[in-house]
Amino acid sequence: MKPIVRPIRLFHSELGYVVDEEGLPVVDYGRRLGKKVGRKRNPVLMGIVGLKATQSSSLVGLPEFDRTGNDILPHIRVERMARWLLDSSIDRGSYMVYHLDFPWPEYLLKPPWRSCLAEAFSGMFLVAWGTVRKDERYVDCGLKHIRSLLVPVSKGGLKSDHSNVFLEYTGYERRKRWPLVLNGHLYSLVTLFTAWKMLGIEEFGGVFEQAIAELEGFLPVFEGPFFTYYDDLGNPAKLFYHQIHVHLLERLYALTGLPYLRATANEWRGISRRYNFALALLMRAFTMRIPYVPRR
Repeated sequence: MKPIVRPIRLFHSELGYVVDEEGLPVVDYGRRLGKKVGRKRNPVLMGIVGLKATQSSSLVGLPEFDRTGNDILPHIRVERMARWLLDSSIDRGSYMVYHLDFPWPEYLLKPPWRSCLAEAFSGMFLVAWGTVRKDERYVDCGLKHIRSLLVPVSKGGLKSDHSNVFLEYTGYERRKRWPLVLNGHLYSLVTLFTAWKMLGIEEFGGVFEQAIAELEGFLPVFEGPFFTYYDDLGNPAKLFYHQIHVHLLERLYALTGLPYLRATANEWRGISRRYNFALALLMRAFTMRIPYVPRR
């Protein structure tokens, strides 16, 4: 493997990535909270790179300022990547999921675990790839992955059992309360809207309309005085993720015309001018903020 010296900004500023001998992108996680993770294939990154390679990144709301994967685009083999995603799918009948086979210490996740971003990004890439190649296998596989966003977590999907919230980090331990990560939820909303309007699948539209109606109620949970929160556990968002929050709210407003989305995006854009991550970390350390959100 030949390392390409660029960070993966979508995940973490210290992560690197390589292209392996098969032409597939690989994430080099190094050590996470002292635990060695190393180099892993991740369907989230494959979805991002695949969407960019097929000029389809707008379908899931990826912003122009996210440069993730741009340098490796000339080196990857898109067809092999699509095939890997097809072959790595775990078929649950009416839907499919990906299993991430490495630990994620930040949320105490043990393999295998699932992510709504893996399902949304890779699912939409497979739909786009299969449409261009006129291969229904990829289209059907992609739709099944997007359909996992409609399935409750307790049944192996990515939707909360108690509300229309899509989870970026969730395992199979029933006893745990999984975090609500805002960017993952918002990306999933954009993906569902696109799949609904582009493909005319009404079940995607029904869940999207319920979820977008619920979004207004818990957006205040993610608003701080000098930053926004990355998740509902009180972890502050780095500036990159704060900008993604604003971008995705603006994108959802453009799709729906709902006034609260535009108002919140404008308010959070104002926060950008006084953004202070160091202060956010101090507040996190001293208050251990765990905000109330409706039971999910």
